[in-house]
Amino acid sequence: MENKFYVLIGIALLLILGFQTFGIYKISGKLESKLGAISGPTITSPYLTINDVENTYFSSGFNTASSTLCSFKLLATSTLAFTSAQITTATNTALTIDFGKSTVPDATTTAIGSTAAVASSAKATVVASTTLGLTSNTFAPGDYINIKKGGGFGATDAHGIKGKCKATFIVN
Repeated sequence: MENKFYVLIGIALLLILGFQTFGIYKISGKLESKLGAISGPTITSPYLTINDVENTYFSSGFNTASSTLCSFKLLATSTLAFTSAQITTATNTALTIDFGKSTVPDATTTAIGSTAAVASSAKATVVASTTLGLTSNTFAPGDYINIKKGGGFGATDAHGIKGKCKATFIVN
């Protein structure tokens, strides 16, 4: 009789622990699948999809050893929404900034905006976007967006400007 009592208590405890364990698992599983998580305000992925609309983001410091300051390769058919070149160190000669697309990483074969002039000794941010009359803004897979500098450079300015390029695309 005493053994039956202990067996019934053991079975009851196992049932209570089993229901509690599986009940908590089901509740937390539902919350995680609905809420998800972002650990902070900075997302380090170059891709972000919201409501089935994928955006691709690029950012890079200037390549100071070339007239092509930045070059970003597209992996899918995409529409350029925004691109910029920010010059953070001035040169002592005037220069121009060109935005273009090409099938190679060092040419601006097809201009996607007008050439921007930057005065000597100036720091500047040059922007091209769809709201600023951007042309030829659809890119095929494998196309590059290239940001180049031009103008008369003296011996001390050959490729010494520093800065950063950024671009945002909407994947079609």
